[in-house]
Amino acid sequence: WRFLPLTKKRYAAWSFEQAEDGWKDKIETKGIETVRRDWCKLVSQTMGIIIEILLKKDDIKGAVKYFNGVVKDLSEGKTDIDMLIVTKTMTKMPKNYAGIQPHIELVKKIQTRNPTEAPGLGDRIGYVIVKGIGLLSTRAEDPGYIVEKGLQIDSKYYIENQLLPPLERIFSALNVSKSELMGNGKQMSIFDSIKNGNNQESVVLKEIQLEDMTGFICKKCEKYYPRVPLIGVCECGGTVLFSSSQGPAEFVITEN
Repeated sequence: WRFLPLTKKRYAAWSFEQAEDGWKDKIETKGIETVRRDWCKLVSQTMGIIIEILLKKDDIKGAVKYFNGVVKDLSEGKTDIDMLIVTKTMTKMPKNYAGIQPHIELVKKIQTRNPTEAPGLGDRIGYVIVKGIGLLSTRAEDPGYIVEKGLQIDSKYYIENQLLPPLERIFSALNVSKSELMGNGKQMSIFDSIKNGNNQESVVLKEIQLEDMTGFICKKCEKYYPRVPLIGVCECGGTVLFSSSQGPAEFVITEN
């Protein structure tokens, strides 16, 4: 009934199939991951609702408005913490991890605070990123601990590294720019107020694991690219870094 092509092998569609008791409709997607292990529930829920608004209502403005509302609630601390939990499995002992990873740094904290409750090998560790001045990976915290201590969520991280990468790809296919997504075409809006509120530049990591890479991001204007620009730099002239759930990084490494 309605079809949204993104690239050659990526699309979303509202399809109907005839059944014994009438027509049954469903949303079909190909090459669009609505659920990923390194995304929080907020991303999957937002993507699902926006795809439905676009396909079933044919309402681009309504989809942008919904996205704006999600960003506003997140920046004002109104989002349920359970929607922000990212879960990863500890596949080996913390000392055997080559790089700094959020869920492993959290395990180390729990081992120090309460060794008897520390996760074990094979356990799934849920964490939320909080505000702070350290590396992103070291700011992973247990949701219960965050509530108990009244810590603030790093909303900038969730907007830049969770919500924007997958949703900007969908909206760009509809000629909706990042600046429009973040405030009706005005670059100085919610997005920039969050940056100013943090009063610091994003910390650039030295390296990340290949499995954590989500794309590329400009160090200067923070424009996201699913693929590195052919000219090697951002259209604004800024340096292009690797993007990941842990933040921007200079290098990507692989484990043997």
